[in-house]
Amino acid sequence: MIDKLIERQKEVKKHMDKHRYEFRDRRDMIMSFMAYIVGETDEVNRAINYKYWKKPEKEDETKIKEELGDVFLMWLDLIIRLGFEKEIFDVIYEKQLHNIERQMGNIEGREDYKPSCNC
Repeated sequence: MIDKLIERQKEVKKHMDKHRYEFRDRRDMIMSFMAYIVGETDEVNRAINYKYWKKPEKEDETKIKEELGDVFLMWLDLIIRLGFEKEIFDVIYEKQLHNIERQMGNIEGREDYKPSCNC
């Protein structure tokens, strides 16, 4: 499925590149995408009524999924633009393995993560 999403996002990127902002350089592109991702993340926050001091409203599951999808697509678009789409999932997988080892207290210097129980 991820391969289909990558190919579809490349099509979206082609269309967007014809009609949208041209980045000055790689740094400008990364900085811009980080701002876009923050903006999309804020939309997720708004969808979950994150302002605890306000009267809670019923959450719209469809809206939450759509906004999370927008966050994911921004990340995917940046990954494609950086040319990382072939290797990023291997990097993420290795990072997950490392995080599991750290949470188990098996990383030297990070023994403070070791669980206090044998659960």
